Amino acid sequence: MKTPSATYRSLRRLLGVFLLALLVLAGGALASGRIAYVVTSGVSMQPTYHAGDFVIVAKAGSYQVGEIAAYRGGAGKRTTALHRIIGGDAGGFEFKGDNNQSVDPLRPTSDELIGRAVVHVPKVGAALKAPLTRAVVLLTLALALGLLIFAPSSKTVRHAPAAPRPLTARKAWKALVVLDVVLAAALGVAHLRADTPAAPAPEKGTTQTGALAYQANVPVSDTYPAGRIATGDPVFVKLLNAVGVSFRYSTDAPPESVTGTARLDLELSNASGWRTSLSMAPATPLAAGRAELRGVLDLPRIQALADGVAKTTGAGAGGVNVTVKASADVSVGGAASIAYSSELPFKLTSTALTLDKVTPTVSPDGPAVISEKPLTPAPPAAPKPKDPSRGLRTALLVALLALVMITVLIWPESAGDKAGAATVQAVGADLGPATRIQVADHAALEALARSLNEPIVEGEDGWKAVVTPSAIYWTGAGLPTPPAPGLPVRRVRQAVNGSRGD
Repeated sequence: MKTPSATYRSLRRLLGVFLLALLVLAGGALASGRIAYVVTSGVSMQPTYHAGDFVIVAKAGSYQVGEIAAYRGGAGKRTTALHRIIGGDAGGFEFKGDNNQSVDPLRPTSDELIGRAVVHVPKVGAALKAPLTRAVVLLTLALALGLLIFAPSSKTVRHAPAAPRPLTARKAWKALVVLDVVLAAALGVAHLRADTPAAPAPEKGTTQTGALAYQANVPVSDTYPAGRIATGDPVFVKLLNAVGVSFRYSTDAPPESVTGTARLDLELSNASGWRTSLSMAPATPLAAGRAELRGVLDLPRIQALADGVAKTTGAGAGGVNVTVKASADVSVGGAASIAYSSELPFKLTSTALTLDKVTPTVSPDGPAVISEKPLTPAPPAAPKPKDPSRGLRTALLVALLALVMITVLIWPESAGDKAGAATVQAVGADLGPATRIQVADHAALEALARSLNEPIVEGEDGWKAVVTPSAIYWTGAGLPTPPAPGLPVRRVRQAVNGSRGD
């Protein structure tokens, strides 16, 4: 049966090995990229995070809107951004800092995310950024593990000096534990010093942009105090008969490589199913990759056309759907042509022409409905450069896991059993000429053993003794004499902690 001190030693070693296993798992997760940490800076995430906070992020199978996640950004993608997901999906998430007014310009995919926030420790990140602080933390952790596993008990069994012993399984186990700690520390240092170069961002493909707008000059009045109608304003037919429409097309491809045409059409329809198309500006060749087309919306003519159709069909008069359609067919460098189209939809009633379903964008040329579409796809991203330290970290991780397994497999047997067996050998070798003192009975011998903190030895002929370097205290039927080359000992019992060895 284990005494409290023996139980304490076992629990202490068990705690040390448990902490070592946590260190191994943490090092493995860091080396494999399953977890990472972020030291926050700036004010973009206040009040959730403040500058100097320490945040642990972990890879996830999927990410949801509302979660806080980290990704690489900035020049060369060497800066880590920790913001909240506000939209998008695995093909490209939209991020924004809680304290920012604008959305992040990058839209990283699920694979590009470092991980989502799982642990937040305020104010400690600034200290951990210093290399000296990280080294002190690692050394402190190693020292704590060493004290838990190797520190001796406050009560150590003393016995006579013995000859040096060869390396035992217990010594090998201690050496392996030391190697475990060293490798775990090396793995952490290798991860902290890793600086994987980011893959170069692919060059942006060329785009084509179209801007549709309408405008007209009108007399200054309470209805139109500026004396002008701009895109988005209602057009009251009693005050105005015609509205000018413009379409500006451009591309950022090299002008000399762009060929094609652009045109402007008008489509009319009503609720009864009637539909017709009219040309506003015919197909016009692009000049230096650009075109500017103009047309006119003749509101009385459109209304008269719709009324005539209603009268002929008996469908009754009603609102007219008026859609200005801009289109282009463009080729870059002689490649196959790419189609472009955008619309400016209106509702025309007997009183007003109003823009429907779209919101104009403010541009340097005034409000317009702007549509930007790809003209040529972006080239594929270059393969990501290999991390030169990844092989070292992988080797350290494999070695560490293998050593931990071996450490567990050769876990030493009961400390009491080993101590008892060693004491047998030591006592057997030291029963030479010494003062022999007989004590009254076994109870007195037990009390003496406790007071001297020495083991009790039992001989084969019935005696029991407590042996010290200067005297032998004995009781029993026989007399402890030293037969050569050593005393045959049947059993050793430690009176202080109760451990036994055969």
